[in-house]
Amino acid sequence: MLKKLYESTAGSYESLEEGCQFLNFKTNLFTLKEVFEMPAARVKNERGQEPWYVGWGNCDPDILANIRKYYAVPEFLPEDAEFPVTENLFFGYEMGAVMHLDYIPRLMWQGQVRGKKTWSLIPVPECENVCHKFQYYVEPGDVVLLDTRLWYHATSIPKGQFSMTVQSEYG
Repeated sequence: MLKKLYESTAGSYESLEEGCQFLNFKTNLFTLKEVFEMPAARVKNERGQEPWYVGWGNCDPDILANIRKYYAVPEFLPEDAEFPVTENLFFGYEMGAVMHLDYIPRLMWQGQVRGKKTWSLIPVPECENVCHKFQYYVEPGDVVLLDTRLWYHATSIPKGQFSMTVQSEYG
């Protein structure tokens, strides 16, 4: 569906080249177009294929409006919360994200759409005396609220499993 949507929307790939971030994590895929051009065997993570995991900012307003038809902003967020004009999609097999902090202007929510994912969190040094590292597991339908600017975080996906997540900021 995403491939068809991007291919049928004029200028969609250019939005990624004009400041919308593409994250290849530890894969050898460097553009969204490369992701959508992968051989079917790799897309499905068939035996002998290299796993992959990517994420990107969805900046094209037409694509964003179309994708938002499939999910809603979490109901428990404040009604007066401001939301950016971009949201991120993360999907792929087995890999996840390495330990990092996000340099974003607002708090973050992330909804698990498909598959399962383990989050590992470590506090920033200023909080080590009070805060403790921990892990949690999410499944489809779970929503994570996390200040990823204050917690180092990494994600991992169980071997052989596909994960898809939508993420946005609010504040």
